[in-house]
Amino acid sequence: IEFMPDATFLIDKEKKVIAWNKAIEEMTGVPKEDILGKAEEECYKAFHDEPAPLLIDLAYNRDSSLERSYDFVQRKGHVVYAEGYNKKVFKGRGAYLSGIAAPLFDNKGNILGTIESLRDITETKQMENELRDRQKQIENITANAPGIIYQFVLRTDGSMGYTYISESIYKLGLSPQEAMSDPDRIFNMIHPDDLLVLHESIKVSADSMETWEWEGRFNVSGKIMWYHGISQPRKLPSGDILWDGFLMDITERKKTEEALYKSEQQYRDVVDNANSIILRWDTEGNILFMNPFGLRFFGYTDEELIGRNVVGTIVPEYETGTGRDLVSLMEDIRRDPEKYKDNENENVKKNGEKAWVLWTNKAIMDDKGNVAEILSIGNDITIKKNLEGQLIHA
Repeated sequence: IEFMPDATFLIDKEKKVIAWNKAIEEMTGVPKEDILGKAEEECYKAFHDEPAPLLIDLAYNRDSSLERSYDFVQRKGHVVYAEGYNKKVFKGRGAYLSGIAAPLFDNKGNILGTIESLRDITETKQMENELRDRQKQIENITANAPGIIYQFVLRTDGSMGYTYISESIYKLGLSPQEAMSDPDRIFNMIHPDDLLVLHESIKVSADSMETWEWEGRFNVSGKIMWYHGISQPRKLPSGDILWDGFLMDITERKKTEEALYKSEQQYRDVVDNANSIILRWDTEGNILFMNPFGLRFFGYTDEELIGRNVVGTIVPEYETGTGRDLVSLMEDIRRDPEKYKDNENENVKKNGEKAWVLWTNKAIMDDKGNVAEILSIGNDITIKKNLEGQLIHA
């Protein structure tokens, strides 16, 4: 326990603290000599300024009121998993913690005590929040984007003009009347490179009677603005061609795309340098991506692993000791990732070494709401599993 990376402590059946490892000393600031042999209440003080339940309390008590102290609680038999924010840990800096607690039994089924392990997952939560914030930003820009509604006509004599244009044209510094009386007022604002493309796109749409679509830059009093236009042509009885269309200001979108590109590069740096296994795999079980930490952990290169199935590479067919069918487990996870949001199973490295990994699984949906792939983040819990096994058989 002392050298486990996760903050871990043990309470015996007399409700006294019998183990308090180095990681939990760093997390709480409480040295082991100040708490070993003390009552469980001292643990509360290490984590809270006011009375509040610890995760080990949930291992014995299914009172839903206790669970309200956590953002997420899940039970699997005697084991309870939870996540929540703790403002006192790390000298008041606070952290988002993921924890697991379980009673320990002797070989006769008698309770010997309880173990609780905690992990700082603040960076993971911040990354998730940043991704949600960026997505919300894009949605807000799209929802609030101003647009210009218009009717544009190409006459049989080759002349062009606007028969209608909405007041949103004021954003370009023109009134609807000015734009309709002289279409060159708009054309003269378009960047020369984009103007050539515009005229060509109008000709193609008129010849094919297919949807017209264009993107280009406008110079509005020295300020460059991007617009995206789309419209459907229709031929009038006179032979003129009329487009009912919409011009949308995409200046912010263009800026956002550039910012997102930079942000994605930063996100890639975070993923590449994460100290957890980050795995993406499809609904057939084939590996789509694994970050450098995961490749080092399992002993593979990208070329050796990408495109291969998880079973036979990083997952054995059967679990050592229990004989659990891991082929079936992987199939179940692919069918319903949310059911296995938190899952631990035995894995295998390239050299044949077995390792236990705690996986957090999340379904990535396509635009039809179907599972397209699964994002799995894993942490090595081999030492903890070995220790639990020893304690259970003690």
